[in-house]
Amino acid sequence: MVRYLFKRFLLTLPALWLVLTLVFLMIHIVPGDPVEQMLDEGTAPGQLTQLSHALGLDLPLRTQYGHYLWATRPRRSWAILQVSSAGSPNNI
Repeated sequence: MVRYLFKRFLLTLPALWLVLTLVFLMIHIVPGDPVEQMLDEGTAPGQLTQLSHALGLDLPLRTQYGHYLWATRPRRSWAILQVSSAGSPNNI
């Protein structure tokens, strides 16, 4: 049974990698700049470049992909879980 579960776990890793890669590519394929979408239309160009730098969108795609897979996602997911659990009715 343990051998079967280990084998199934190893088979999920390529599927997880494929899904994460497709989501990353879809973010960059969609037309429009995500920073412009986040800010108002009358925003100064300096603010656009500042937010783009803060989000890491000015880095090469290879570097962004590495950050997306290894560095940024687990921390964001953990932060989202902490924020969402802090506001849950069970904690009130």
